[in-house]
Formats: sequence, structure tokens, C-alpha cells
Amino acid sequence: METAPILAAHSKNPVGGFLTPKLEDADLTSANLRHADLQRADFHNANLEDADLFGANLGQADLTGAHLGKADLRNTDLHRAKWQEIAEIKLANVFGVKNAPTGFSEWAAKMGAVSIESDAGWLAQFKLD
Repeated sequence: METAPILAAHSKNPVGGFLTPKLEDADLTSANLRHADLQRADFHNANLEDADLFGANLGQADLTGAHLGKADLRNTDLHRAKWQEIAEIKLANVFGVKNAPTGFSEWAAKMGAVSIESDAGWLAQFKLD
């Protein structure tokens, strides 16, 4: 999957990350953003369903209205992320999330997110849904 065109329009900071990616309303369904540096990204109303965000840095990202159903958030850094108004997170995998804001893990579980280390175990949950 190719995501570079979406992000390429944003200038880079000296250490290689993007300054403030503006991705509001973006359709990033099934996007491969594995280990991406998305600090301070604006994901307002973005569709990140089934996106691979494994190990990504979402520190201070704005996830207001974001759709994260079935997204892979394993080992993602959520330091100071704005998460309280995420639109959907059902079956997203939050195993090993780093720097989870206070209340995030409990809320995510109530909203149907799972915390499963293995791919096989996580994918098995889709069949139960």
C-alpha cells in the first residue's frame, strides 16, 4: 500500500518527521503507517479503519472523529494524543500501547477494542464479530 503521496506534501523537520501532517477527512483505510512518525498529526474525521499503525508515534495527534475500527495500534505511542472523541475503535488492537493517556485503555476496551499480542489471536476476533 502506498501512503507516500498523502504525506509527501508536508514539509519535514530536521530529524526526519513531519512538522504537522494535516490529514483531516483523509481516507487511510488499510494504509500501511507502520512505525510512522505522525506526531501532532491532525486526523480529524479521518478513516483509519484497518490501518497498520504498529509502532507509530501518534504523540499529540488529534484523533477527534477518527474511525479506527480494526486498526493495528500495537506498540503505538499515544503520548498526549487527543483521543476523547474518537468516533470508532471496535476491534482495534491496542496491545502494548505506549504512554496511553489516562482513561484511554479502559475506554477503548468498553468501545470494543482488544489487546492481543499475536496476529492470529487478533484475527480470530474478527470471525467472532
